[in-house]
Parts: sequence; C-alpha cells; structure tokens
Amino acid sequence: THADALILATDIDTDVLSVAEKGLYPADTAAKLDEAKRRRLALTPAADGRVAVGSNLKTMLRFRQLNILHDWPFSGPFQAIFCRNMLIYFD
Repeated sequence: THADALILATDIDTDVLSVAEKGLYPADTAAKLDEAKRRRLALTPAADGRVAVGSNLKTMLRFRQLNILHDWPFSGPFQAIFCRNMLIYFD
C-alpha cells in the first residue's frame, strides 16, 4: 500500500495505543466535523454508536510503544516530531 506520508504515533501506555489503533470514535464527536473532513477521513458507522476511520488513513499510521527515557526502538529520518503532554513529566 502506498501512502504519501507515514505517521508514527507513540505512547508509553500500550492500552492507549490499542484503543487508538482501532480508529473508533464516538459518533457525536465525528458529527462536529464538517462534511469535507468526514469524507476525507472516510468515516463509516461502526458498532455501539461509534464511527470508524477509513482504511486510507489507517494505512498511514503506525502505533508503537515508546519510553523516551530508554533507547529508541526505531530510527529516522523524521521530518517532524510533535510532543504532546510529555514535558509535564520532567523537572
């Protein structure tokens, strides 16, 4: 499968990664997106009132565990690195 971009999403918590990898979101959250974004994400109805992200987006994503205090289990090059809610754990 060809993707124009590859996104590596990391977290230390494997449970969080497992939930994210499923690509399921509450339908009411998806309803807040405009129609163009819903089409681009290829959202489809899923079980228990949620929506699923389309396979076109899923092929671009990789979910891996990462503890930044240990060795990185993967190598770059990376074009961009975004850190969210990470620096709060450091003095």
